[in-house]
Amino acid sequence: FTNTEILSILCNNPHVSFLYAFEPRFPLKREDMAASVCSMSASRRGAHQRVVSFSFYGSVHNKRYFKGIEGNARILSDYYKGWYMRIYHNLPKKTPEYRLLKNTVRNCLNVDLCEVDNLPYLGNLSDLFGMMWRISPLYDPLVDVVVFRDLDRRFLHREVQAVNEWLSLNETFHMMRDHPNHRVPILGGLWGVKLSHQRDLLKALLLELFSYCRKLPCRPGRVSNDQHALKQIVWPVAKEDSVQHDSYSCFKYNNTRPFPSQRMTEENSKYILSPLVWCPVTCRPKNHQNWVYC
Repeated sequence: FTNTEILSILCNNPHVSFLYAFEPRFPLKREDMAASVCSMSASRRGAHQRVVSFSFYGSVHNKRYFKGIEGNARILSDYYKGWYMRIYHNLPKKTPEYRLLKNTVRNCLNVDLCEVDNLPYLGNLSDLFGMMWRISPLYDPLVDVVVFRDLDRRFLHREVQAVNEWLSLNETFHMMRDHPNHRVPILGGLWGVKLSHQRDLLKALLLELFSYCRKLPCRPGRVSNDQHALKQIVWPVAKEDSVQHDSYSCFKYNNTRPFPSQRMTEENSKYILSPLVWCPVTCRPKNHQNWVYC
């Protein structure tokens, strides 16, 4: 898309107001322009970062999600070598919960904790639905590539191979759908963006998403409300500038392609993307029509 075409799509979307009317709530001074949308430690890592971004909200005693912080941090370099992991959270400092979080990642040199009540450029995001915090790197001048994931899942080689295929191509956005019930265009924990392609557009999209989610549809307690926002705001721009790996609903969306590797049953138990349901023949790679678990 040209910038004119992109703005035309956005401005004709009834869910999108004129994006460039939005300004960061706390713009930084010129001398601070190298700050990350996270923390000082993230800023010190410099430019051209590749980031796997997560949200953590709720109780540290929720083992399903809290254990995902340590679990994914421990294996990050095995799957996303050279990448950094960010945890966007709302745990108050000087509390036992915050200390527990700090201790959990104290030996993980590739993990950054991002406090959502005081983020550079964006200010306080505490009023937003927690799932939305993880997309804050879309405004980060130091990040070139970001993927968004869920803490209750572990990384897969299958996932990384799909990401690497996307990185080898020119498209800006990446989506994965790997379950019979993955029927929405963008799943909140299975998409990514190359920021280096269109930074101004992506900043505008982020601000529009936050504005949209300060309204009722994204308030806490509403099921899949982040995905609803992504469908309304991001999908109109992303659908023609994306790589979409899809193992079950490839016939529903344009620009879909098979996953580059077959689903492995032993990985399926660690990261439940799909039950062992045969995928449609049309969604299998042309050279691997025998991949029933594609």
